[in-house]
Amino acid sequence: MNRLLIVGLILLAMTAHLPALDPSITQLAVSVAADWDATSGKLQLFERDGAYWRATSAPFRVLYGKSGLAWGRGVLGANEPGPQKTERDKRAPAGVFKIGKIYTYDPALPEGATYPFHTITEADAWIDDPTCRTTISMS
Repeated sequence: MNRLLIVGLILLAMTAHLPALDPSITQLAVSVAADWDATSGKLQLFERDGAYWRATSAPFRVLYGKSGLAWGRGVLGANEPGPQKTERDKRAPAGVFKIGKIYTYDPALPEGATYPFHTITEADAWIDDPTCRTTISMS
C-alpha cells in the first residue's frame, strides 16, 4: 500500500526536503498558498517515479482556514520561521503530514482507497476546547 502525505506548504522552498522523505512514500498531495494569510490556494497530486516526482493531476483550488495558515506539528515544518499553529487561531496547519484516519460524510471511500475511515454522523462531535474533560469515543 502506498503511503500518502498531505503537504500544506507556504514556501516552494520546502520541496527541497522532499527527496529526504522515506523512500517508501510514493504519493504526495502538495498545496501551495500565496502567503500566510491566504484563505485559498492550489493543490496538486504527485507520484514518485524512481528518484523524481511527477504530477498526476492538474492543480485545483482548495480552501484553508478563515485566517490563513500557520506551521503545524507534522513530519516536516515544525519550528520554521512564520506563524505557529495555536488552538482557535482559525488557521489551517502548514507543513508535511501523514494521513491517518479519514473522516467523511460519504458511506465509503473512492474505489481503490484503502485507508481507515469513519463516516460522520449526528452522533459525532469535535470539541475545540483543550480544557474540556469530556471524553468522546470515535469508532
